[in-house]
Amino acid sequence: MSIGAEQAAKLEALHLAASEIANATTTEEVYQTAVDTGEDVLGFDVCGVFVADDGELRPVAQNDTSVTLETYPDDKGALGETYQTQESFLIEDAADDEVSEPSDDSFASGVSVPLGDIGVLQAISTEPAYYDETDVELAELLAVHIREAVARIRSKRDLRESKRKIERLHRVATSLESVTDRGTLLWAAVEAASDILEFDWCLLAREDDGVFRVEAASEETPLDTGDEMFATDEGVAGHVVETGESFVVDDAHDHPVANPAHESFRSGLVVPVGDAGVFAAVDDRVGMFDEQDMELAELLAASVGEAYDRIEAREQLRRRQAELDLLKEVQSRVLRHNLRNDLNVIGGAAAEAREADPERRADLLDTVERTAERLAATSERVREIKRVVDHADRIRTFEVAETVRTVTEGLDESHPDATLVTDVPDGVTVRAHSDFPLAVRCLVENGIEHDDGVPRVEVSATRSGDRVRLQVRDDGPGIPDHEVEPIERDRETDLEHGSGAGLWLVRWVVDRSDGSLHFPDTDDGTTVLVELPGPE
Repeated sequence: MSIGAEQAAKLEALHLAASEIANATTTEEVYQTAVDTGEDVLGFDVCGVFVADDGELRPVAQNDTSVTLETYPDDKGALGETYQTQESFLIEDAADDEVSEPSDDSFASGVSVPLGDIGVLQAISTEPAYYDETDVELAELLAVHIREAVARIRSKRDLRESKRKIERLHRVATSLESVTDRGTLLWAAVEAASDILEFDWCLLAREDDGVFRVEAASEETPLDTGDEMFATDEGVAGHVVETGESFVVDDAHDHPVANPAHESFRSGLVVPVGDAGVFAAVDDRVGMFDEQDMELAELLAASVGEAYDRIEAREQLRRRQAELDLLKEVQSRVLRHNLRNDLNVIGGAAAEAREADPERRADLLDTVERTAERLAATSERVREIKRVVDHADRIRTFEVAETVRTVTEGLDESHPDATLVTDVPDGVTVRAHSDFPLAVRCLVENGIEHDDGVPRVEVSATRSGDRVRLQVRDDGPGIPDHEVEPIERDRETDLEHGSGAGLWLVRWVVDRSDGSLHFPDTDDGTTVLVELPGPE
């Protein structure tokens, strides 16, 4: 611009006033100093600062308090046009200007200059053509000083606030070290996110059978605990778990990866929690999260992830100890009851055989042989149970029809009087513990060996969604309640029925396979239903 003596003097005075604006300690002080500078230094008639606030431009400072400056929508009039376009406007005659829409008919001319995301600086006069392009340039220089001062104050404020939040998050992390259950941990995390990080809508979700499921959510969040979000290979959450990297989404509607779990979600951040979980903060407005929000969320998520892993390790240790205690109890019951009874039978038969005639002696020796074989089978079954308990990670894929066929063919040879009927379609596969064939054999053998008549055992399998249902049904006397109930309650009692050890083996194989074991009520015989996961 061409600088005359008057303009040079204004520039010099503006330079001196800039230091006063820069030394302001609050945004309110910046705004008031700026409008006073506009009047005293630049000769502006009426000068005001309008701050953007929830869709409006609200006056926060003015040099002439006798003039009423009104709040405007941020898309209306010269104020709105300036804010939306971030361009300066010179209005020489408001009466002829298409966009000015002055709040007072006495306002005849003005200068409107953007302040970035802060709002608008505006100078107004009751005289037409009061301002010119030089005034626009001077106002723009004043606006630069306003923006820089506000940015510095906000930066200091944000730094103090960030430090305060980090200190509070550290205290939360320390408190989480004493948490011993997942429920308390999850709610403590959500509460910290709401209270400390000021995330009104936030949640923790975790992979569950191929989908993300909400584990905990703040009260305001449109999703509830237990809600299914989307598949684990979809959306930003899927990307975060896959890559282990956090993500900020400014507008979910225009994002190529985002797949909002609720129609109201527009912006958000997602950070990983451990290996299979995420923390998410969301909002129904665009662009509500930044890198600093993400970094603070990562600090919280790291503490939650460590506590989650610690609790999971403790629970695994408790489960392992409970399994070993139960295994010890099962072994003890078998040795104390089944083995004791069988040894009594062998001892009694052997003693009687010494005095028996040849024909009776042969029968007694057959009894000794059968009982010894049963005793060896029971001992082998206990050894097999221990193997299943000790090796929980032996998971593989089985073709059910082939497995059942192999089992029944072997039992056809050893039990030629039994009728074995199968109804298992080809192509049905399951993911199960490596001893799945042994579990199937135990169920079929149970139906054969405890039928006093001519045994008939039916084996069938069907798909049910992503699960496979294997059913084994016999027409025998049924399994006594006192043997079924402890298996369902995780506690052993006297194994008075020879099927007891076998049922425990089935139970542990099914548990290790992430399946379920049921004993439906039937009018006659026994029906055992096993549900297992299908292929991945």
